[in-house]
Amino acid sequence: MEEAEALHACRRGDLDQALERCRSLFAVLHEGAPVVPFTVMPPTSYGRAPALSGDVDAAMEQHRVALDRLGRRNQNRPLLLMVRAGFGLAEQARGDQERAAVLFGASTGVEPPDDLPETAERTRAARAALGEERFTACFARGAAMSWRELSAMVD
Repeated sequence: MEEAEALHACRRGDLDQALERCRSLFAVLHEGAPVVPFTVMPPTSYGRAPALSGDVDAAMEQHRVALDRLGRRNQNRPLLLMVRAGFGLAEQARGDQERAAVLFGASTGVEPPDDLPETAERTRAARAALGEERFTACFARGAAMSWRELSAMVD
């Protein structure tokens, strides 16, 4: 419930409430939770709020935690793609539209505009900043990205 409220607050632009809700969730959730989504979703949701507010270091750290918890062999593709989109938001907040476009491409398949509108909006912003040809090349490169390539890119 806290996670849903945090994501909803983030979507409506209430980043302070999103961060507060995520911190509340962290307080009751231990790292040994048996189900992967319960250990991955909080940091990736939490990481969206600082990315959108410009705190790139905090955003990257939370998405790295989520990626580590997800694990290399996990087959939960929607979670992996959400983490990748979160890295894209952070890179865009840093001002690197090209890396953001690569990571948005890596998140294809789970980020429909109605589901996570901030990602769709930021993807459009990257397209506008880079131009159609450059954006398309970056996005395609991201769509073909392996786990190893993603890990190297975000370390």
